[in-house]
Amino acid sequence: MQEDRLASSKNELKLDDRPPVVQAPFGCNKNPQDEPSQWAQVVIIGAGLAGLAAAQRLHESGVDDVIILDALDRVGGRVHTISHSDYLLELGAQWLHGADDNPLYQWLTSLGMLDDFQDASLGFQGIYCTNRGELSSSLVKKVIDIVCESKLALSKDENYLQHLLCDNNDNNNINNSLTTTSNKPNPTTNSKQFKNAGQVFKCHLEMRLAQDDELARNKQLVEAIFEWFLRYETIENCCDNMDEVSIQSYTDWTDLGEGTLLNFKNGYRSLLQWFCRQFPHERWLYLNKQVQNVELMKSTISRDNSTPFWTDSSGQAHKWPVLVKYKSAAGAPCVAGLEEGFKAKDCKTIACNHVIVTSSLGFLKKNMQTFFTPELPPVKQELIKSVGFGTVNKIVLQFESPFWDQSGGGVKLVWQDADFGAGRNSFPIWCRDILAFDVVRRQPNLLIGWVGGRGAKLMEDESDETVGRICLRILNRFLPKEHEKPTKLLACICSRWHSNPFTCGSYSFQSMDSFGMNVDKLHEPLYSRFEGQPGHQQLHQQSRSLRSKNYQLSSSSGASGIPRVLFAGEATAGKLYSTTHGAIISGWREADRLTDHLLASKQSAISIQCAVSNVECRSRVQC
Repeated sequence: MQEDRLASSKNELKLDDRPPVVQAPFGCNKNPQDEPSQWAQVVIIGAGLAGLAAAQRLHESGVDDVIILDALDRVGGRVHTISHSDYLLELGAQWLHGADDNPLYQWLTSLGMLDDFQDASLGFQGIYCTNRGELSSSLVKKVIDIVCESKLALSKDENYLQHLLCDNNDNNNINNSLTTTSNKPNPTTNSKQFKNAGQVFKCHLEMRLAQDDELARNKQLVEAIFEWFLRYETIENCCDNMDEVSIQSYTDWTDLGEGTLLNFKNGYRSLLQWFCRQFPHERWLYLNKQVQNVELMKSTISRDNSTPFWTDSSGQAHKWPVLVKYKSAAGAPCVAGLEEGFKAKDCKTIACNHVIVTSSLGFLKKNMQTFFTPELPPVKQELIKSVGFGTVNKIVLQFESPFWDQSGGGVKLVWQDADFGAGRNSFPIWCRDILAFDVVRRQPNLLIGWVGGRGAKLMEDESDETVGRICLRILNRFLPKEHEKPTKLLACICSRWHSNPFTCGSYSFQSMDSFGMNVDKLHEPLYSRFEGQPGHQQLHQQSRSLRSKNYQLSSSSGASGIPRVLFAGEATAGKLYSTTHGAIISGWREADRLTDHLLASKQSAISIQCAVSNVECRSRVQC
């Protein structure tokens, strides 16, 4: 039966059957032949949530000369809702995190976008299975409770491990038998070395192993359950492994609503559509436009010493100070590299006063050397290199009928070394990073497989058809004998965020490399000095406070000059990094920063005009 089911699935899973992506709404400029103006007050790079939120706020504030460029053929960036059969599938962001404490919750509720239930997916509910069947629920609960206790304590106290070590009377007897993390802590040494979250969890469990006879008797299974928890955390943190994650990921991240997860009634695309309705998208929004370079040009004063102009790297003069170079792309994206594209003759340009860059941190890591002219300041470059950015992918499986408990949490895969190797019944190594197949609320024939770590990247080399067949094998192997076996597999749809050249992954985390760094500097703009008449700088500084302070995002203090290149996106959202609400708030923050500057400029011009008029009046009186 199992072989027949697998054989039939080969004919059922065809890449041609993948559903079409949801294109940008309302007939915006999707055609690569549609070109924007060569000049604009503001250019926004990226039509994800940060870029759309910035556009909405700018339009709300009266700024009307804006161009939005996105390399993809759709809006949303790392938010991607698709239609499949009668279902809406989220291949990117899944939930809104938090309820009452989330500043967006009341707003989205008033718009009627949020569903009336909380989603339990990617939680600890469900059956935990090895290839030999279901594990004891009491043993699983004990291990999960231990590591969750450690996680909760760490989120409240960054010195938690130090206290743990001081309170333990048997420090010298703790062994390092677990091999899940590569850097093995020595509890007798200075506790300052424990900056990596994986070490904290590992050390805590080792102490409990030494104290609990039941855990010690089932040590092998305990280690396997513990490794499952670490893989859960790699998905939560979007990293390759927990050795990469700084304890700051737990002490500095703001959890709005203590784990509450909320769905959108009509998918995340309803939020994208709402944003697009708030500004003239037909005139502002251009898709299939791959930005190659952003140049902050040199300022020069004209011979009559009155009119500034700017010179680009080729010596050409421009009336506006920032030059955005882009290529139009039809069909598949250009993946040859930005440097090659930047040198190509078919690059087009837009001269503007300000640019808001909302590109993903993964994209900036890969391309920042060629994307900006001149190069970014060393501090910003170091932050981009250091802050973590990983990949989480989804595997959506559609079955003919459900064979699982709809009220349960799905199937959790507790892998062991014996599942991998050269044998006929072994699985590809990337499968080890499949955490679970979770139930999808109100979509009874679907399961979602969550893949994190290195496996999420390796999986992208496989076709959807191959991934579907492998997942069917896994379910048949891991489900208990008494459990109903999988029904006919109708479709498999996978996300591929790492190999997308314009996302290069999913979202950010606080890494060991960024430990102790001031990550708020990621969103500091690139300024140019104040050109033009006196009084401008003083008025600008008077209006520098941002309305977005209400959202607990720090602003640059003491910066002087004109904000020319601004940065938004989830990685720039302070303690709200990795979230969609953080992305939205960061877009509002930069739009407010820009609006404040433009208001200051307008006030300066009025003040200067009044001063000149007064001087002229006094001169006429004296005559």
